[in-house]
Amino acid sequence: MTPGRIDELIRESWNRLEFLFVLNIGISDIPEIIDSPPDYSVWVNAIINDPDSPTNALRTTLNALSDENRSQIFARQFLEQFRHDIRNLNNDQVQVFCEVALECLQVRTISFEHHVNALKIQLTHVYEQTGQFVKAAETLNTITAAGCEDVNRLDIYLQIVKLYLRDPVNDPVKAENALNRATAFLNGATEDQKLVYQVSHAKILDLKQKFLDAAAKYFQLSVDLNIIAEEERSKCLLKAINCAILSPAGKNRTRLISAIYKDSRASQMLTFGLLKKVFMQQIIAEKEIHAFSSLLSEKHYQEKTSEGWTLVEKAMKEHNILAISLLYKSIFFRDLGRLLNIPDRQAEKMVATMILEKRLSAELDQVDEYIRFEHESQEVVWNESIRDTCNSLQNIVDKIQRKHPVWFEKTQRLVNTRSSPPV
Repeated sequence: MTPGRIDELIRESWNRLEFLFVLNIGISDIPEIIDSPPDYSVWVNAIINDPDSPTNALRTTLNALSDENRSQIFARQFLEQFRHDIRNLNNDQVQVFCEVALECLQVRTISFEHHVNALKIQLTHVYEQTGQFVKAAETLNTITAAGCEDVNRLDIYLQIVKLYLRDPVNDPVKAENALNRATAFLNGATEDQKLVYQVSHAKILDLKQKFLDAAAKYFQLSVDLNIIAEEERSKCLLKAINCAILSPAGKNRTRLISAIYKDSRASQMLTFGLLKKVFMQQIIAEKEIHAFSSLLSEKHYQEKTSEGWTLVEKAMKEHNILAISLLYKSIFFRDLGRLLNIPDRQAEKMVATMILEKRLSAELDQVDEYIRFEHESQEVVWNESIRDTCNSLQNIVDKIQRKHPVWFEKTQRLVNTRSSPPV
């Protein structure tokens, strides 16, 4: 089929606002066909089954239809039928036809914006089903707002986030960019959309190795009874435990570990034994470190630090420094290095870093090469414990208020009435 043949058929039906496509039909048959309503499915079927080159037939057709000197009526009706009919083809065929169609329509995207966006969504489904997650995300990212009134923008951005977080892509930077764009559309979001947003945020923090923040997010999800199923809450709790153990040793980690450990479900988790030792601030043995590391199958947990350690090894060495600080008032660099199974200079450097980041209270004596640990008074520890308890109680009250605002207001008025002094 030649461009001249297509032009001829379009011109003959142009003034009648009818669209013809005739394959293997003689010119003498055209008047009879013109008198009948146009059948776009015949046109599409002819392209799909073109014996020479279906893609060339589609390209030739779309180039003729999208000519800026012609009306868009026929082109839009053809594209609507085209999108409908190719759904029955296999993924490889749909991918090829969609890619060719988008290439042809690229110069007139504004004129056919709705159909272009619909083709992109159709192509995205194929990319996702065939494991081409980056292509799927990039295609969704090109969808324009003006041409997709019938598509929820928040869903588009959340889908992009999920695609960038799929294995083996795991690209937290691009996922975070899409998540930030989704934030603007959170007002009026459904519970399911909020759940996807929160889970995605937790995973992004996890992949970016912001383990303390990730653990807090996962733990928050694990106790939310409103938007997540029991099985998923258990998975979030396990991830919260793992991320908390991997997070930088210090007071914030200790507080989070304490909250997770006191959760009644924690004892059922596979890594509870290690969690308990971390909570009790006991020294973790090498074999326990390797056992925990073997349970973390995800690739980003196996990454090496600048010192050549795995993330698990570094986290456990920092934890052991805190545990040692509770047992000793002071210790030589060489002795600390021996306990940590690392060179004494590395031990000194780790301690110095923890001191600078205010995660360890200690002083370094580089002349005599020892560390003097500073221990908080029991009064300070007690005050911090009271503060943490009050914060936890306030969080519970806030959740009750959000869940049952009417009951909360009524109860608060009743309490205030009873606590008022008699006149």
